[in-house]
Amino acid sequence: MHAVSRRIACSGGIAVMLGAIVPAHAVAAPEQSSLLQKVAQMGERFRWEGNRLHLEASTGELRHRHGFSSAEIHELRAVLRRANDTSRASAPGMDEVVAAGRLLYLSHSDLTVGTAAALTAAAEVGPAALAAAWATFSAAFSGPLGFATAVLGGAFFADFAVKILQAVASGKGIGIYSQFGLPPLRVEVE
Repeated sequence: MHAVSRRIACSGGIAVMLGAIVPAHAVAAPEQSSLLQKVAQMGERFRWEGNRLHLEASTGELRHRHGFSSAEIHELRAVLRRANDTSRASAPGMDEVVAAGRLLYLSHSDLTVGTAAALTAAAEVGPAALAAAWATFSAAFSGPLGFATAVLGGAFFADFAVKILQAVASGKGIGIYSQFGLPPLRVEVE
């Protein structure tokens, strides 16, 4: 597990590991998993405004109604800032390596009872909820999985939600791939 985490952390910029399968449990710390669960549970409170993801909840509501700690509220605000930061998704420089390939595989088990089950719950709510859950989930990654959510956009998350639900219904998992162009990621049911 440590080798996987180290390989992800060292991937940098937009360089990727070809053919690497990263287990979901290897990327989410317990406190991040708790935040992801809370974000998924309040999925209806997220909405798209243009290409920006917004949360329609006050700090008091997050704390008292949804059980967020002060640290979780701070982390959620940071996740939303990163999700909307399009400068994080700038084109790679000439000295960076760009490769197309599978970045992450989430099995049926991951999507139904594992760390990624919160992504499934968010997908059931809609694209904005999934975008918020993905921003939280992908915060553990550097490189292409850490792309700004705003760059991926609403259409990507609508497709992502459908593919998650298809995978769960058919007993399959999903593969997340890098690709050239926009959006820089694509999702396949596998």
